[in-house]
Amino acid sequence: MSAGAPSSQRRWLAEPTPEAAAVEDLFVTRTVEFAFHRTRTWFELARTVFSSADVDPGSALLLRHLQSLPLGDVATVLDVGCGHGTLGIVLKALDPDRRVTFVDRDALACRFTARNLRLNALSPGCEVIGSLGYDQLAGYQPASGESATARSTAEPVPADGLATDEGAIGALGPDTWRAGDRPFDLVVSNLPGKVGTAVMTELVEGAARVAGRGALLGFVVVVPLADQLRMLLQPPTFEAILDKGNKTHNVVIVEVGERPRPVRPEGGFEHGCYDRSRSTFRSADVSWSARTVVGLDEFDRLAQPTKLLRQALQGVRSTRTTIVNPGQGHRAVIAALAGYRPDVLISRDLLSLRASARCLADAGIRYPPELVHDVTGAGYYGQAGLTILHADDKVHGPWLSAEVERYLEELSDPVTSTDGGLSVANDQSPECQLVVTGRSGLLGRLEADLLNRRRGHVAYKNSVRGHRVLRYVVR
Repeated sequence: MSAGAPSSQRRWLAEPTPEAAAVEDLFVTRTVEFAFHRTRTWFELARTVFSSADVDPGSALLLRHLQSLPLGDVATVLDVGCGHGTLGIVLKALDPDRRVTFVDRDALACRFTARNLRLNALSPGCEVIGSLGYDQLAGYQPASGESATARSTAEPVPADGLATDEGAIGALGPDTWRAGDRPFDLVVSNLPGKVGTAVMTELVEGAARVAGRGALLGFVVVVPLADQLRMLLQPPTFEAILDKGNKTHNVVIVEVGERPRPVRPEGGFEHGCYDRSRSTFRSADVSWSARTVVGLDEFDRLAQPTKLLRQALQGVRSTRTTIVNPGQGHRAVIAALAGYRPDVLISRDLLSLRASARCLADAGIRYPPELVHDVTGAGYYGQAGLTILHADDKVHGPWLSAEVERYLEELSDPVTSTDGGLSVANDQSPECQLVVTGRSGLLGRLEADLLNRRRGHVAYKNSVRGHRVLRYVVR
């Protein structure tokens, strides 16, 4: 597969393989029951996904106020930033004939929403889409009938962030749809507490562009953001229906009134709503200038694990490189400037993938990487001579150990090349190399585990201020 070429869309709702289910199992914290208005639903919750201990009280409050309204005509629902799928799944349970679409930028959230739909036997008529806000929804129509599909239009997208299939990234608006057709009767979202003004504006105004005139929009925010939300939901675009809250959360429900502002020619990412700043970054003897985004580290300076990477790459022989958890994209830039082509970038966060592709372009690296939106790099490790894996704050020990195990297993088998023939997994080199950066404690345990496996040797390691880099050569 050439870098950046479209591949088959992920079917999140398909019954997972044993290997995929095992990846999800590593994140499960507990299963909770949620009783609401004569329905009972169950949710498996995941560590590092929002509200991993219980159903969020803000979501419960929004559902309670929505149920106080006449929703009999609501046939299609969009759950934006779905997390574990709480809002959309409960609304589906209340009326199983509803068609519900779930979107989230986090691949783990997409996996657990699909998992919870299967758990509650509510998958028919539902879709789960990996999307950065509404960017991956252009030209989209909800599922009809009893078919249940799910996709991630970000798997992969070209380096410029523009998909080439009918799920192409772009802006939505009333003119996107056929005359008289409204794709969603109701859009719901539990808006993140630290989302920022520009992103909140995009999520609110984008909901109106997605749904169109006459649709209902239901939002819940923490109380400190309530006034900001009210300022965005002003006439004539929005007509207030309900504005209620408690000590911690506030719910605002509106109807889309007059025609929303004209459709932009670009999606939210291209429009700049996620942008933070442009800064110059340096690593050893190289420097580059790049735009950064909100919500990701290293927006104005390199973190210590990234600084350690440059030295660790010296002496590595590889032409094909896979990078897991690229962050803002600086680790991919360092690899590229050191002579290692970043062929594949893998992240559960779609914003990280979009930012990394742009960071490479800003730094003058014109070779477009393949962008893979998922929780694991399974299926890609055997294709790379060099794999760079960053254990960020969302990484925990069991996942890291399992991921390295998958890496070693894939290196044990020959890999089918992109032209259909067999190729050695490491670009014809007798060695494959794994470079891991992250917290010292986590990587110390990983080093001990690797040494016990006797599959190779540690060629380089260094620790600074609680962070470590480790380069492991696999025989």
